[in-house]
Amino acid sequence: MASPTIGDNSFIGMSFGNEPGDVVSQFVFPGATGVASFFSLGQGGSGTSKNIGTLSLHAFLDDRYWVQFAASSGQNNTSWNNGWLQYYAFAYDMFRQTENDLWLSVEVTRGNDAVSILTPQKASFICPTTCPAGVVDTSLSFTNTLGGAAVVGAPIELVDKFQSYRLKAEHAVADKGPHSWDAALLLSGVREDFKSGGKTKRDVAGLYLRYYYLRTYGVEVNYQHNFNYSYTAAGTAERDIKTTDLKRITLLWTPAMNFNTHLTYNPKTFNYVFKDQMNLYQDKGNAWSLGFEYSF
Repeated sequence: MASPTIGDNSFIGMSFGNEPGDVVSQFVFPGATGVASFFSLGQGGSGTSKNIGTLSLHAFLDDRYWVQFAASSGQNNTSWNNGWLQYYAFAYDMFRQTENDLWLSVEVTRGNDAVSILTPQKASFICPTTCPAGVVDTSLSFTNTLGGAAVVGAPIELVDKFQSYRLKAEHAVADKGPHSWDAALLLSGVREDFKSGGKTKRDVAGLYLRYYYLRTYGVEVNYQHNFNYSYTAAGTAERDIKTTDLKRITLLWTPAMNFNTHLTYNPKTFNYVFKDQMNLYQDKGNAWSLGFEYSF
């Protein structure tokens, strides 16, 4: 990565790697990553997300403006001759204060080499296929797709072209007395056209809050609501998909800078089904996970 400075408050950068196009923006804005997003695949990991090539050009200007353009070989391959993805980002800091920032941002991803949101591909560190009964890999896996949610019985579709967006207002406060927090309101959506002539669309709103007391004891809250999620096969009527609001809370404890632990609880687990197949809908379960992270 090359990042020469321009004056006292600006720099430009360029990088090439094997992670998604928005990975640089994730380092700049780590809060709310993956919340109501249709293109955030996360940093690092294993499996298909590592088999890509991404060139990123980015700049931070006047200590206030963030701009980025990234080109990727595809969502799950290194070939450039079968299509590619483009990622655009622009963010503006209203307050311009290191300890108290209000960022307004817009992100757009488009292209013709992606995975259908109806049938996402998951890569797990502990469950190569379906997890056995009693095993949950929520915090040890990522979904290699455009933020999609697998729909029971959905057909396998090949994406011809797609476009997605995310609008975000994020307020970050550091060490206001013993308090620090990162709060965000997000709106995100995606449209996919399939080679079969079918199409799908989904729009989601999300709320996010991570609060820390004395940089040690914290809580993280996520909430997501689907405005719509539907699929239309070629020459047929639109089929709506049953959606349920996602709610998740995580308790955080960071006794040292290189060690932290988290306990995540999801009060309701559910699947996504077509509304004309409600007999397949399940929402009676819950899930939790306990994780420890040590950096060295």
